[in-house]
Amino acid sequence: MLVKGQIPENEPIVSIGLVLPVDEQKSIEIEFGETKEKIQIRANEKNLFLNGNPEENIYLTDSSFTLNPIRAGRGFHWEKQITITVGGELEIKTVDGYLFVINHILLEKYLPCVATSEMSGECPPAFLESQTVAARSWLLAAAEQKHADLGLDACNDDCCQRYQGIPGITDYAILAAKKSAGKVLMYENEVCDARYSKSCGGVTEAGVNVWPQEDLDYLVSIQDGEPAYCGPDFISDSNLYKYLGSVDEYRSYFRWNDEILQEEMIDHINKIHSLNGEAVIGIENEKRG
Repeated sequence: MLVKGQIPENEPIVSIGLVLPVDEQKSIEIEFGETKEKIQIRANEKNLFLNGNPEENIYLTDSSFTLNPIRAGRGFHWEKQITITVGGELEIKTVDGYLFVINHILLEKYLPCVATSEMSGECPPAFLESQTVAARSWLLAAAEQKHADLGLDACNDDCCQRYQGIPGITDYAILAAKKSAGKVLMYENEVCDARYSKSCGGVTEAGVNVWPQEDLDYLVSIQDGEPAYCGPDFISDSNLYKYLGSVDEYRSYFRWNDEILQEEMIDHINKIHSLNGEAVIGIENEKRG
């Protein structure tokens, strides 16, 4: 694992969880090598099996690996099963009878995959470079340590940062990683815990409103220009997919409308504020957040 908050002297190998014990996954298919050889790995309460033969732990090296299925969007409304292709090495073991798959990969090989998983690989190079610096800073700051109990630097999913492998990588993304290699965001001589959002809706949220236990001076709310860059004045709905890529398959996560019934709103307000209101007669927008 990375040492919390320290900039490494040499390029580190990071450990990214692809299948976690919480996924409760019992089997996976892996394809690798020029021959596209396929293997089946299965777990039961006591053992790990490779093509039906019992194994303790499995290590796969010197190739690219296509894994199916992989869980994406854990706990979110877009949760689904996907297929991913990754480089580096794979370590496979069992925890409590379930598969645990770890990808060990060089940091600068990992980052272009993050950039093109979090946003489209066709975004302007400056977008990709900024995203790469933020992703690198967040990982090296290692403030949250969400999966430290599993010996991971991060998982492959939205709770850390998206890592959906090699297929989405573009020349722009590779160039962004090279141009920004080793660069991180710093504040008071420490690596910034550069938490970020895929789409801010025109204004970023203050960090203290999302993570109340951590009031970091640099995680402040700012407007994304006036009018907002992410608004339709700059990017039309017809061109939006070029920027979001597979992040928003149905173009419904970024711009959306919702309706709430009067009774639902009253019930919610009464519970939150210990009131006994009967109706909402008007709404005024005092601030955004």
